[in-house]
Amino acid sequence: MCGVNDDVERRRTSALLGGGTGVVLFGLIALVVHADPHWLRSLDHGLGSGPQRFTADHRWVLNLANFVADVTQPDYLVGLVLVIAGLLALVGHWRAGVWALIVIEASRWGYYLLKAVFERPRPHWAHPAAHAGGWSFPSGHSTAIAALAGIAIVLAIMFSPTRRLRYRVISGALVVAALVGFDRILLGVHYPSDVLGGLLLGASITLLTLAAFDPLPHRDRPHRTTIAP
Repeated sequence: MCGVNDDVERRRTSALLGGGTGVVLFGLIALVVHADPHWLRSLDHGLGSGPQRFTADHRWVLNLANFVADVTQPDYLVGLVLVIAGLLALVGHWRAGVWALIVIEASRWGYYLLKAVFERPRPHWAHPAAHAGGWSFPSGHSTAIAALAGIAIVLAIMFSPTRRLRYRVISGALVVAALVGFDRILLGVHYPSDVLGGLLLGASITLLTLAAFDPLPHRDRPHRTTIAP
């Protein structure tokens, strides 16, 4: 039992350190965004203008980017996690399901509130590839996809039968999160700093909730690992 408790504490400490580091990095970006120095505006426009101009000039890129944006809307990701949580409950892993719901909802409300706090306007381009309403920082899509990627990674660690499958899921989740973030820059609806802030926010929330709420089943309780026939 002592070994089990030690493992739990190690996981909790690692998650807390990772989440705390993410919060610090997000806080630094948020402070710079709030100060709005000239160098940040130049950097954001310099990094963002090329991709969005390329998208505006190529219809197939615009269509693909819009498709990615549509299917990764935060509300859709919340619905996906709700389904995952239900399936986890059916196989006896209700704690993992509850944890996943906490992560995605905390991420959604987190970026809602922070957008209202910072009120950063959306990028303005001479020839915009796309338009989006609301405030810009942090990116909601990036926050939500980072949270979903974190959920996928934790569940892969919990349930993957082989190390190879686990690594593939982890790699795939990270790549998808990065691509969705870049998609927001391609469309020109977010600055790179918005996307980076969103990814850090989603990852930080995932780790901090992991530190506060262990998704693993209690060792002293029976649980099913497959759906009963």
